[in-house]
Amino acid sequence: MRLMLLNQLQGAEKKKSFMNLAYQVATADGSLGLPEITMLNLFEEETGLKDWQYPKESLDESQVVAAFPDELSRKIIFSNLLALSASEEYENPSQSKLLDQLRDRLAISHEEAKECRDWLKMVKGSYLPHYYID
Repeated sequence: MRLMLLNQLQGAEKKKSFMNLAYQVATADGSLGLPEITMLNLFEEETGLKDWQYPKESLDESQVVAAFPDELSRKIIFSNLLALSASEEYENPSQSKLLDQLRDRLAISHEEAKECRDWLKMVKGSYLPHYYID
């Protein structure tokens, strides 16, 4: 069972705005890899936006703030965007820069972001394959 909490976002516009931000983060480095595609598909499933067509325009600061006015939705989307960026094996500087900008726009503190990143790294490590040498 996945627990992304995206079903807690109220209204189709919030969900579409989240999917737009997710696509922006996923393609911040100029490409879209299999781990990112997998995460986007999971996001579509949880939001109920099957076969969502991603807008080509970025959301500006006022649009992000307007789309997610409450603290709960801001934390839900930010944690999922962090999970999306952590889906690839290596951290991407373009994605990290965009996530920092979004963190500011969403009024997420540096400490909250660091705690979420640390938790995601710990969880991700527990799912990676382990190889043993006999």
